[in-house]
Amino acid sequence: MTSGRIRSAFVVIDGEEEALETIITIPPDGGWGWVVMVSSFFCNMIADGLVFMFGVYLDDISKTLRSDPTSVANINSAMTGVYSFAGPFASALTNRYGFRTAAVVGSLIGCAGYLLTSQTIEIWQCYLTHGALTGVGTGLLYVPSIVVVGFYFEKWRALATSIAVTGSSVGMIVFPVIINFILTDYKWSIHFMVFGALFGLCLIFALVYKPLEPVRIEPTVERRVTFDLSNMPSRYNNASFPTNAAVYNKENMTFIPLKQESSETIYSGTISDSSREFASGFFSRLAFSSRVHQMSRERNISKCAACCRLCCRRKVRMKPVSRPFYRDDAFYTGSLAILPDYKKSQLATQRNVYEKSAIDYHISVTRTATAADLYAKHHACACCPDSCRRVLVTMLDLSILKSIPVLLVVFSGLFTTAGQYIPFTYIVPRSTQVGINDMDAKMLISIMGIANCVGRISSGILSTIPAIDPCCLTAVMLLIAGAATLSCSVSNTFWYQSLTCAIFGFCIAGPVSLRSVIIVELIGLSRLTSAFGLCLVFLGIGCFAGVPLAGFFVDMTGSFDYGFYFAGGVIVLSGILLIPVKPIAKKYPQTVEFLK
Repeated sequence: MTSGRIRSAFVVIDGEEEALETIITIPPDGGWGWVVMVSSFFCNMIADGLVFMFGVYLDDISKTLRSDPTSVANINSAMTGVYSFAGPFASALTNRYGFRTAAVVGSLIGCAGYLLTSQTIEIWQCYLTHGALTGVGTGLLYVPSIVVVGFYFEKWRALATSIAVTGSSVGMIVFPVIINFILTDYKWSIHFMVFGALFGLCLIFALVYKPLEPVRIEPTVERRVTFDLSNMPSRYNNASFPTNAAVYNKENMTFIPLKQESSETIYSGTISDSSREFASGFFSRLAFSSRVHQMSRERNISKCAACCRLCCRRKVRMKPVSRPFYRDDAFYTGSLAILPDYKKSQLATQRNVYEKSAIDYHISVTRTATAADLYAKHHACACCPDSCRRVLVTMLDLSILKSIPVLLVVFSGLFTTAGQYIPFTYIVPRSTQVGINDMDAKMLISIMGIANCVGRISSGILSTIPAIDPCCLTAVMLLIAGAATLSCSVSNTFWYQSLTCAIFGFCIAGPVSLRSVIIVELIGLSRLTSAFGLCLVFLGIGCFAGVPLAGFFVDMTGSFDYGFYFAGGVIVLSGILLIPVKPIAKKYPQTVEFLK
C-alpha cells in the first residue's frame, strides 16, 4: 500500500491483490486551456503542414539522391506510415510521462529528422532520417497535441478541438506561400533546415501543456469492494478495469485536491470527520510509506536485469499523477453534449466548485488505476510499467475486429489513407507535367488546405444535428472526394484543377473529423480507445501502401493521371465500405452489443 489509510477498493491481477486509486481530472473549460488550444494549433500546423509539402520537392530531391521521383515519394509514404504506427506507442508514453514530456521529446526528434534529412546524399539515408526519425517525432508530437485539448475543455470541447486540428489545414495553406515567396531562391536542403527549425519551435509550444491537478475520490462510508481480473483474457485492457462510478456511489464520495498544502475537502456527497482527518494527515503517512517502500525496492533491484536497474531506482512519487488515457473519452473529438452519459450528468445537481462541471460524467468515464501505477512504484522489472502496458494492450486489442461494423470502419480508414496522400504528393509534378506553371501548381496545395479547413469545421457542425448520421455523412463525403480525384484529367486548366482540389480538400476532411464520433455511436465510449488504436495501425498500413502503389502505376504508364485514378478508386471504395455499417448494426445488433 502507498499510505497508512484504509483502502476500500482492490483489484486482483495474477493472484495478487492491489489497492485501487480513484482520481479524476476536472477540465477548467477555459483559462489556461485557451493557451493550450493555441499551442496545439501551432503544433498541428507545423507537424501536419510539413507532411503535405514533401511532394513539392520530388524533382529536386530525386536529382540530389540520383533517384526517380516515385522512389523519393515513397520516403514520405514511409514517414506517414511510421507517424501512424507510432500512435499507440506515443499514447503509452504520454500516459506514463505526461503531455508535455512526450510532446517535447517528439519536437526534438522531429527537428533532428528534418535537419539530418537536409544533409543526406543517399536515398537509404533519407529513409532513416525522414522516414523513421521524422515519422517517430511527428507521432510523438501529434498525439499529445490532439488529446491535451480535450482535457482542458468540457462545454467548449468540440469548439476548442476543432480550432486546434484546423492547424493542419492552415499548415497546408501557409507553407506553399512561404515556399513560393520567401524560400524560392534556395535549394531544398535549405528548406528542410528551415523546416527543422520550425519543428524545433514546437518544443516551446509543448511546454504550455501543463498537467492538470487530479482530484482524489474518497469513500465516506466504509466498505470493501474487490474486482478480480485474474481470469479475464484481457486483464490489462483498460475496459476491464472498473470506472470510478462502479467503485463508489456518488452519495458516498468525497473529493480531495491532491495538493500537499491543501487538506480541505472541496466537494462532498456526505462529508465525515474521518475524511477531514485523512486529508490533513495523508501526506505525512505517505512520506513514511515511501521510506518503507524504499527498503523493499532495494531488495527488488537485485532481481532486475542489468538493462532496467536504472528505471527500478526511480523514486516513488509523493502524490499520484493523472493518467489521461485511463479516460474512455481520450480520443473523442466531438461534442460531449451528444453523449448519453453527459446528458444524464447534466441533470444531476452540482455543488460548490463543481457546479459548472458534469461531475457524474467524469466519474463514469475515468477508469481506476492501481496505487503502484499512480505512484510509479516499481516491482522487479519496470521497462514496461502498467501505465504503458494498459494503453498498449487496450489500443492493440484485436478482439474488437470480431465486430463486422467496426471491421468495415477500420478498413474504410485504411483505404481512405491509402488514397488521400496521393494527391498531396503528386499534385505539383502532375500539374507541371500538364503545363501549369510551378508557382500555380504549389498554390493548389493551399487551395486544398483552405477547403480542408472549411470541411473540418462544417463536418463537425453537421455531426451535431440529430437528423444527420455521421457515418452516412462520411460515406457521402468520401464518394465525392473519390469522384473529384477520378475526374482530374477532364480538363488540365488551372481553374478546373483548383475546383477538383477544393472539392477533394473539403470532402477528405470528413473521415478525420468524424471517425471517433462514428465509433462511439457504434460501440460506445468504453471501447473507443481500442477501436481508435487499431484504426491508427490500419491507417499506417494504408500510408505505407498507397503512394508506392500509385507510383507503380505512374512508372508503368508514364502519366501521373493513373496515380490519381488509383487514389480516387480506393477513396470511393472506402466510402462504399461505410454504407452498410449502420444497417448491419441495426439488423444484427449482436455484432456490436458484445463490445459495449
